[in-house]
Amino acid sequence: MRNRKSFRCLFTLGFVLLSLLLSAPTFADDPGKIQWGTPQEILARLSADKYELPKGWKEAVGDTKEIVVYNYGPLLPSDPATKANADIYTELTGIKVRFIELLASQMIQKETAMLVAKSPAADVVVTLEDKTLDFIKA
Repeated sequence: MRNRKSFRCLFTLGFVLLSLLLSAPTFADDPGKIQWGTPQEILARLSADKYELPKGWKEAVGDTKEIVVYNYGPLLPSDPATKANADIYTELTGIKVRFIELLASQMIQKETAMLVAKSPAADVVVTLEDKTLDFIKA
């Protein structure tokens, strides 16, 4: 039970962090305003009964109402954890998560084109290990 809770907290945190960090162009202000070690250090926040966002997150996201996430395939029934974490993210932040569900063959082309063009089409891009270096180069 503890491992399941820890995994869920880590996954939620990862989603929150990726969304906050990778959606920098949508920030109305400065993402540097996020005080990651407050009100508690990250490990304490992760192991708490309820995750608490770091101080400064609200100022960093400004008036962002929605983030766009490219996702490999349909969320349901194949990816219920991502859907659940997006719902938790929306509950915590008030920011809606809009998924664009793509087949793997479409995803690689779309992500690569978006990154090379430096397009803000998606705020969060899910990637595969074998494509990470290609995306970093882009």
